[in-house]
Amino acid sequence: MTDKYTPEQLERIINVCRNTLARDAKNATAHHDLGVALMQKSAVDEAITHFLQAVKLAPAQSLGHYLLGIAYAEKNMFQEAITAWQHVVKLDKKNVGAHYFLGKVYALQGMSDAALLHLRKAKALQPSNPLIYHTLAEVHVLRRESRDAEAEWKAVLLLRPEDPRALINLCALCLDQGDYQKCIDYGQDFLASNRDDSRVRFNLGLAHLRLGDIAAAALHLEQAAVLAPADADILLALREVGDQPD
Repeated sequence: MTDKYTPEQLERIINVCRNTLARDAKNATAHHDLGVALMQKSAVDEAITHFLQAVKLAPAQSLGHYLLGIAYAEKNMFQEAITAWQHVVKLDKKNVGAHYFLGKVYALQGMSDAALLHLRKAKALQPSNPLIYHTLAEVHVLRRESRDAEAEWKAVLLLRPEDPRALINLCALCLDQGDYQKCIDYGQDFLASNRDDSRVRFNLGLAHLRLGDIAAAALHLEQAAVLAPADADILLALREVGDQPD
């Protein structure tokens, strides 16, 4: 059971599962389905209890371990989530989701080598999934590997040319690298997709300012201030533009 259900349907499923378990407490499927229904109701603690029973009764079923990891992660119990997902990949080395989430959690724990190992496995198994590339790029940023991060976000654009998140991040990354023209190019691509964003405008403003184009810098920073009027960084940059000689 993995579909989304209405509240009424969930209650019926929960009642059926509870009745089944009242007759047969060792029914692994009922524990599993009850855990899924409880997760959809955000009753995560009780869901964990039933997922634990499900994997105890049916230890070879990788989905139970996978969902147990999801439930643990919902509670920020990351070591327990890692253990559950490690069990998944022992049972199913090609489980993309387990490799991806292991990568995410290892990154959160500062274990970037382990994060890259699992994220690269996930990418090899599912090379058309832009979410994996995004997460790989974020890990490379944490490791200060700007070129590798840029390569991952550029790969996202090959899959989805107008992906707003990739364009926003590439714009910011190029600004940090001091490649102001590339920052402007990515920022303009983002704006050309009929979107607007205060941080993109801010980055465009700074890039134009560093290149000496005061008028363009002022235009973007003024629009950034409209979008985020309380942002101190934007206000300081506008003041810097105002201090520039005509």
